[in-house]
Formats: sequence, structure tokens, C-alpha cells
Amino acid sequence: MNVLLVSAGERLYGLPLDNVVEVVRALRSDVKTVKGRPTMTVRERVVPLLWLADLFASPGTRRGSGFHDLSLDEAIARAGPLLEGAARDSRVVSMDPRAALTALDELLAAHRFLEVAFIVRGDGRIIAGPVARKGIELATGLDATGQDWSARAWFRNAMQGATYVSEKYVSAATGSVCVTVSTPVKDASGAALGVIGADVSTAVMKDRLYVVIANDGTRQVGVVVDEIVGKRDVGVEPLSYAFAGPNLLGTAVLDDGSIAMVADMEGITKAAS
Repeated sequence: MNVLLVSAGERLYGLPLDNVVEVVRALRSDVKTVKGRPTMTVRERVVPLLWLADLFASPGTRRGSGFHDLSLDEAIARAGPLLEGAARDSRVVSMDPRAALTALDELLAAHRFLEVAFIVRGDGRIIAGPVARKGIELATGLDATGQDWSARAWFRNAMQGATYVSEKYVSAATGSVCVTVSTPVKDASGAALGVIGADVSTAVMKDRLYVVIANDGTRQVGVVVDEIVGKRDVGVEPLSYAFAGPNLLGTAVLDDGSIAMVADMEGITKAAS
């Protein structure tokens, strides 16, 4: 079968090319809600949208939990309250390096749009971090623990008592363009003990969407994916009864040994329409 190989969430999928009309790039602002459902207009035609990662998500998983579903502005807006909550965590308030590091690890694991996190004492010295989210590599030889960060804008402003959002800059930790969101860590009397901060990388935010326009002959739907990998000619193995599910035709083993789930586009377009 000839398929369009795409990625969505953590997986690869094959979309049968017989059902693919075209691939379009859309701005997030192009998505409109019609009768409670996301849509976009393609060539003067209103097309219902679905997120491929949603369609095959585990029960309880919802769109918005991953970084691919947020614009940079949305991620920054979400990071502020998250850090303010983390700043009240007793492990962070304790300023104990080991306990604080555990809190940072949990924060990054739960919110994938945060790339790097750290906690700094009131004198500008880091006590925990910088620690990176799983899959992100820190610069080789990076040692921030001995440095004085008190001159940084994200530190100075947060120590004044409010959450701060930096300008974009190149991170020394990862080399990517990022925005740092920081907020004060306060004791019981409200005095600032230090600062907790996190970097939101502009490299992972998706202000633009890949939308695969699919057609089953009578209906048309836009399938939102994370990346377009390319066209492939694959052999499709039917799923066993134990693993079979709606909207899947089977699996395909790619040349590099990875597995792609082959979607039933006719079933998907019918359900979406």
C-alpha cells in the first residue's frame, strides 16, 4: 500500500494515499469552532478537523497535554500559573537541593512544553538544576551551580515579587531560542527566598499546523498531524483480534525497523463528518 507517513504524538502513522487529497499548512488562528466542533476553510469549503493523536489516544488523554498542541503564547500563559503553584510546593520552599530537584523532575514530566527548569537562591546561586525534560540534551560541560545569576532579568524581576516573562534569547543550556518564565519562592511571611524558573523553547511550539485533507469519495476531513515524514510503499499486516481497534487497518514495518500504524481513512472521515 502507498501511504503518507506522518507522526502524531509519540507514534508514526501511515495514511493511505488513495484517500489523501493534499497537505496544507494552516495557522492556529485558522481553526474555527462551528457547532462546537473545530473546522477550517479549505478552498472555500468548511472542513471538519480532528487531531490524529486524539483519535488513537489512551483513555483519559486529551489534546492540550502535549507541546504540539500549544502556541508559544499559550505555553507562556500556562507556564506562569504552573510555576506559581510549584513555588508553593514544600519541597521547593525548603530550598533543599535534593527535594527541589525531585519537584522539578515532576514538573517537567507533567508538562512537556517546558524544556528546562531550575531553582535559584536569593543570592543568585542555583540550588537545583538546570534539569532538562526527557529527550532534551543539555550543553556538554554545562555547570551552572557555581555561577551568579543575580544579574539576569528573570531573576531580578521575579525577586521583586511577581511572575516575569523574559524576551526571547538563545539558551546556554540547550542552544535553542527560548523564553524564560520565572516566579518568586516565598516563605510563610511572604519574603522572597529565591526564584523558580522554566524555559519554554520556541523550537517546539506549533503556531502552524500540518493538515492532511482526506476524502473517502463523499466526505472530506482535515487530519491534524505533528510532522509529515514522506511517502512510502509498505506491506500492511492485519492486526490480531487482541489489538484490533476502530479506524486501523493494520501495521507496517519500515526499513529502519520502526512500526507505523496504518489508519483506516474511510472510517476516520465517516466518523469525523
